[in-house]
Amino acid sequence: MGGIYHNIAECQFLQNVAPHLCERFPAGHTLVSETSQIQSASFTKNGTKIELVDTPGFDDSQSSRTDLEILKMIAAFLKKQ
Repeated sequence: MGGIYHNIAECQFLQNVAPHLCERFPAGHTLVSETSQIQSASFTKNGTKIELVDTPGFDDSQSSRTDLEILKMIAAFLKKQ
């Protein structure tokens, strides 16, 4: 059930902060993972640049990747920034 609540919260967050990004970061409504690759988008709100980053989750039973592999993927993404 945690996955569903997370997806609902993610969707509500985007609706409130950056509704134009909802199509770019689709939130699933099931326990099946939606995010397999890191994706990001930048926008400006009230004069402040904000970058949202969506990553695959840890302890994902739908993925063959280990948590360490996902962590390395995130680290490599952040290193490029």
